[in-house]
Amino acid sequence: MFKSLLLLLFITPLLAPWTLNNSLIVAPDVFKVVFSGVATLILLLVFFIKNDRIIKTSFYLPIILFLSWCAFSLLWAVDIYHGLEVLIPWVISAIMFFIVLQSVKTKQHLTQLLNVLLISGVIVAMIGIFQYLFDFELIRQAIKPASTFGNKNLAGHFMVLVFPISLLFLFISKNKQSIILYALSTFILSVFIIYLNSRSAWLAILLELTLGVIYLIINRNKIQINKNKLIVIGCLFALIIVVVLSSGYVVDRVISVISATNTASIAQWNERINPWLNTLGLIADNNYWFYGTGVGNWSVIYPKYFNYIGLDTTFSEATQLAHAHNDFLEIFASVGVIGVLFLLWLLFLTIAKVFYLLKNNIESHYIIGLFLGLIGFSITSFFSFPSEVFLPIFIVMAYLGLIVNIDFRSQYGDFQTINNKKSQNFYQIKTIFINITIVIFLMISVISARNYLLAQHYYSKALIKHNQNDFRRMLKIAKKSYDYNELNPKTLFLLAKGYSSLGDFKKAILFYKKLLQQTPFNINALFNLSAAYFNSGDTNNGLLNLKKSLFIHPQYIKSNLVLTEFYWFKGDKKKAILQYQKVKKMVLKQKTDYENLGDTAQKIKLYNEAKIAFELAINNAKKKDSAFAKLGIILFYHLNQKQRGLEMMVKALRLNPNVAQNSLLKKTLKPYLRKRF
Repeated sequence: MFKSLLLLLFITPLLAPWTLNNSLIVAPDVFKVVFSGVATLILLLVFFIKNDRIIKTSFYLPIILFLSWCAFSLLWAVDIYHGLEVLIPWVISAIMFFIVLQSVKTKQHLTQLLNVLLISGVIVAMIGIFQYLFDFELIRQAIKPASTFGNKNLAGHFMVLVFPISLLFLFISKNKQSIILYALSTFILSVFIIYLNSRSAWLAILLELTLGVIYLIINRNKIQINKNKLIVIGCLFALIIVVVLSSGYVVDRVISVISATNTASIAQWNERINPWLNTLGLIADNNYWFYGTGVGNWSVIYPKYFNYIGLDTTFSEATQLAHAHNDFLEIFASVGVIGVLFLLWLLFLTIAKVFYLLKNNIESHYIIGLFLGLIGFSITSFFSFPSEVFLPIFIVMAYLGLIVNIDFRSQYGDFQTINNKKSQNFYQIKTIFINITIVIFLMISVISARNYLLAQHYYSKALIKHNQNDFRRMLKIAKKSYDYNELNPKTLFLLAKGYSSLGDFKKAILFYKKLLQQTPFNINALFNLSAAYFNSGDTNNGLLNLKKSLFIHPQYIKSNLVLTEFYWFKGDKKKAILQYQKVKKMVLKQKTDYENLGDTAQKIKLYNEAKIAFELAINNAKKKDSAFAKLGIILFYHLNQKQRGLEMMVKALRLNPNVAQNSLLKKTLKPYLRKRF
């Protein structure tokens, strides 16, 4: 049982999809939660097959009540699917707390478990360092160096948890070989943390180091730091300084944080602070402060509040926050004050237990290492979303289980001394019913995990085709994803967009409606639904959904442009031109959508305006071929600037021979040029 637990804790951080052909295309976090979730349930079943009693602790009740409240909140959650995506990893993590508490029977077990986690962390760090230095691409990653996490910030969450463990063993080691070994592990972790370039991880590590130094000073008589250890630590510190200085961006990054007067720095802070303020507005509104939006539903409700107190500049049709980047606020918004009270209860028990163990010098070095990891996790939670990612909360609950386990063993001895004795400190349980229940849940979990994994895989493949504008193949693959999971909003969006692109507006409308049942404030879905209605000839429903999207996001440029065209083709040209001028100001302010602005100007016959918009698109867009083509057509056919129009068409075809409207360009150019495109 214990060896299986060690294997699970070692493997879980390393689980990630590879970039090899025919490998699964899923997010690393999905990979981890699916495989480790099933493995954790198997461990739970094995435990109850072998044991008929469990350790008593006051920690069970707040954990069970919190998870029960989260499950209850699904009754009013708009998007139950996303609620389950958040809740299930929390349940798995709670099971890990239970398994660790029951399985670590001696201090030797404790040391082995932490060493296994540290070894796994060092391997994760080494993979990340290879990615940074050598463009190591065997493991999928979105923002490198991400190691096995897909995103460098997510890797930072895990590093913050294992770094104090390396320091712990470095300072309590007595023989020379162990000191050098743990100094090396600390160096490898430090280098990777530096390369992560994550300010929240750096801040967490800085606080961990500061508190660790304070602990060492207070306990200087208890921790022997001999000459050899001092030399090794000095060399370690010097090497880390060399790495920091050789990475010039580290200093620049720190200066950008300190310089509050820096315009870019202020803008970056506003990108965080305004969503936080808006989340506070969400909490205060509609009794969400009391019962929450429902677990995992912050991102579903937030679009309604993105400009509630301060303008969230990150919110647009292209980007919308999936997380508040502050777990404390997001969890408060999701589960309300009732859920928060259960968490505060758990926090109180944890702090009380830690201070009791430290005060009584009970395995205090281990306790401080675990507690520093929890503090680092709390710091990253203030700026990121480690609670919404599987592995960090999985490890946090394992640490919590170790703290409670240390307290139990300190009172009643190692498990071997009490294993065969009747004790009031165990709950006697009837395992038959529990085992049957776990087996049923395990069978359901295996089937659900398989379907979930394959659905995510086919969704990722469909998204690749979407980005290639291959909508026919995208639709075919998205249908496979839908067959395995009918509730994923992202798959519903691809299906709706696929049908719409192929002209099947009836089916597109059906899937957009399904999507909006789960995400009613999704401005992109509302906009695309309105377009599908317009294209099917239903202007009333088209206008209704268009106005819904504008009610949520008045600065939504695409919706405003469509409204402009609607007024024009309806015959209200004066209103159309006034609406166009309004949208133009938005485009110039937001510095985006120049080409779409030009398209609308062309449709309402403002050809000079179209020319200006396409020129702005050429000057600002990375991909310029389409803008060159459209500018050439406007100049040649509508503004009587034939020579310049021809030049623009030539540039468009040289950039991309298959540019949109390439047949018109070639036909126009044919009488003037001998060169064939």
